Formats: sequence, C-alpha cells, structure tokens
Amino acid sequence: MNALQTQRIKIFIQYQALRLASKDTTIVKRALQALTTLLRGQGLSLFDPVTKRSMEVSLLGLLHKFHDHPKLLMWTLNVLAYVGTPTNTASAIVDCVSANENEAPVVAAGIAALQKMRGEDALKSITNMASAQLTMLASLQHLPPRAVDVESARLKVDCAGPEMLKLALVLVGTDKAPPNLFDPNFDNPEIVKELASHDDEIVMQYSCWATAENPNLGYSHLGIPMKDLQDQPPSVRAWMYQVLCKDGPRNRTTLEIIEEGCRDLSERARAGLSNGLREFHLDGIEPFILDWYGQTESAEIRQNLQYHMAAHGEEVPQYASAAIDAFQSSPPASAERTNLLSAATGTVLYREMKAIEAKGDPGLFPLDQITTGGISLVKQEFNFGDNTQIGALSGTGNSTNNGPQSINDVESLMRAIVQLQSEIPRSSLNNDQKQELLDLIKQAEKSPSRSVFSSISGFVKKIDAVVKSAVASGEAWAKLLVLVSQAGVSLY
Repeated sequence: MNALQTQRIKIFIQYQALRLASKDTTIVKRALQALTTLLRGQGLSLFDPVTKRSMEVSLLGLLHKFHDHPKLLMWTLNVLAYVGTPTNTASAIVDCVSANENEAPVVAAGIAALQKMRGEDALKSITNMASAQLTMLASLQHLPPRAVDVESARLKVDCAGPEMLKLALVLVGTDKAPPNLFDPNFDNPEIVKELASHDDEIVMQYSCWATAENPNLGYSHLGIPMKDLQDQPPSVRAWMYQVLCKDGPRNRTTLEIIEEGCRDLSERARAGLSNGLREFHLDGIEPFILDWYGQTESAEIRQNLQYHMAAHGEEVPQYASAAIDAFQSSPPASAERTNLLSAATGTVLYREMKAIEAKGDPGLFPLDQITTGGISLVKQEFNFGDNTQIGALSGTGNSTNNGPQSINDVESLMRAIVQLQSEIPRSSLNNDQKQELLDLIKQAEKSPSRSVFSSISGFVKKIDAVVKSAVASGEAWAKLLVLVSQAGVSLY
C-alpha cells in the first residue's frame, strides 16, 4: 500500500466515523458495513490508538442506542470485533447477546467478536445460547479451520434453514469458508450460485452479497442472469448492480443496465447501484450520473455519486465542477466534505478542495467575535443550569482552545469524552475532584445514558466556580467538560 492509498483510506475512515453519527439508520448501517469490509483487509493498521479507542466508545454507544434493532446490532458487533478489547467491551457484548438470544445473527456476531478479541471468559457465557453448528460457523469468521470442528459447521444445503445458510454465505463473502462447506461433492462457488435462486429472499440477497464481497468471486459467479434483474426483489437487485460494477463487462449492455438502474423504482436498489458506482467509470455514463445527481434527494445516493464524480473529475470537467460545488456548499469537517476529499486524494481536485477549506475555515471559534486589545470574546455561552453563563475567552494571552467548538452527535461526544479523560490529570481540580470526574467519565464511556450525563452535569454545577475560572483561563478540560455534560443530556 503506497502513501497515496494510505492517505485515501485514512480519510475514508474519518468519513465512515462521521456517518456513524447520522440520524438515518440506513446510513449508519452502510457505514458499519463499509468499516467491516475495510477492517477485514489491512484497514486496522491505519487506525491510530486515539481513533481506535474513539470508535470503540462510539460503537458501545450504538449497542445501547440500537438495542432493539438486530441488524444494526449485528453490524456494530462486526466492527467491534476488530476495534474492541475484552476489558472495555466484553461485558457489553454479553449483555447485547443475552438481550437478543433469539436473534441468531446477533448471537453469531457476538460469538465471532469475542473469538476475534480473545474474550474467552465472556465467550463461555454466551455459547450456551447457540447450537454447536452456529457456534462453529460464527467462530470460523475469525479462527482458522484447524482451530474449529469444521465437521460441526458443515451444512446439508437441501435442508439447512435460512439463518444457517446466511451464516455460511457470510463465510464465503469474507473468504473464510472451508472447502465444500455446503456439500462434499460441490465447490462453494457452485452452491453460492445456486442459492441465488433460493425461495428465501434473504438467502438470495446474501448469495449476491457474497459474490460482490469475496475478492475471488465476481460477475461470472452470479446466479441470476442480468436479463432477469428487474424481476428480483430490491435487496437482490441492489447487490446485482454492485456485482456488475465490480467486474462485469464494460460494454453498451452494461451502460444500458446502469441507465435503467438510475431510474429503478426502488431507492434501496438505486442506493446499491450508487455504491457500486463509487469507483466505477465507463465512457458514456456521465449524462446519466449528472441527471441522477440533480434529481435525487437521498443523502446516501448523493454522497456516493459525489464520490464517483470527485474520483473521476480529472477526466470529466462536468464532474469536477459538480464536486467542487458540493464541497463548497457542505459544512466544514462534514461527512460530505470528508467523502469528497477521500475520493479526490492525489488529484488536482484535492488541492483545490483543501484550498477552499483553508480559505473558508473559521478556526476553532467560528462564531462572530468581538476583538479588543488582542483578546477575542467569543459569542458562545455555557449555561450551568442555574441561569449562570460564561463566555469563552480566546486570544493572545495564556488561553488555549483545544478540542471541539460544539458537539452535535454521538460520535463527536465520544471523541470529546476520550479527550477529556486525557486532560483531567492535568486539570486544576484537586485529587478528589479528579477521581470523581474520572469515575463518571469512565461510566459514560462504558454505558452512556441520560442518567450518567445528568450526574456529570450535577458535578459541573457542584464545582461551578472552579469550572468558570478554568474556562476563563482557557483550560481545555473545563470547556470539554461543559460541552460533554450538556451534549450528553441533549443526545441521550
């Protein structure tokens, strides 16, 4: 992996981290899926310790937030398998699985995660919730076949239920399936192809997903002819489009399929196509993309098309213009801008975007400022709950302005918590206050809830004189503490 690829992937990680904070559960799921795919490769090596820890905390928050959403729990556990540690996450995984013991995908994802992070003690407490076959299929996601009783994992494809078939297809998609997993007489790709015509829609979908995801499978392994595309359910069409973009023929027929796909009646199917188009380009596709981009209202599709246009902007002037317009109209440090920067890495467009960013970046305190004698009184006030407010000072004196200006989502909140924890030992609090605050912050990391953040707000109120003085002096911990306490209560 060269320096340019490394830079692109690091920006891509930032983009997906921002998407995890979206209020749109579909976007959150897509971000989790993208991170899982990245982490299966060499992606984890590009996570610095702070990013890894911040994401771990964010994912724990998602386990709490989506406690009644099995699909999101499954994908959250899939990412936690790579960035989580037994000390910080094992108990949360056990709680999640215990509360969803009738949801096979959640149980399997929990087992796989604990196997990956070597949480043996926690693993013992949840394997009794699963059959031997489910446990083996889940374990194979991260353990080599020699470490697992592969015979217990093998399926009889003709009588296996949809859930077991889906777990087996996950192994194929991740390229972890042992040979002849479905049948001793047939190779796995042959069975995957057959399962595309299964009578269960989820099995059909996972067959196409495995074909798209596995680096050794592709268009020739797709079990449904493209001429029958429009006869399939939307979730299946979504993955068929992506297989076509992966390594399908680059010809007029493909161009026609994409043109028709831009107008697919299902947003789910169109979203799948747009995801496949991120890295794809074929001469003649430009009018369809530009027209589609001008009409769609889906944030997910717009961002995928923006990536496509930024990635190919050097070859297509209309793309470059649209990508720059999108960058200029998006907020600083937003998911939209990060997505565009990732796509344009290494191109002239990237340099132009960074110039726009530098010129228009208002700095750490973007609100209107009143400047007097080298000190700026920022028009931001912190309310301590008793009608007492203080303005943050910045300027040429000893004040510093490290940390976020505002916190508007769970991802930003969790990053601020990680930063606050590192600042507390250097704060002007006495030892008892430091310990009390550290205990509260650790509790917020492990099990974020409104009651925990209410306790943090109570702590702030109790030492308000100390906090006000520290904020006025520009101490980073004080500003972070106020932001965390207020945002936590608001978001939870």
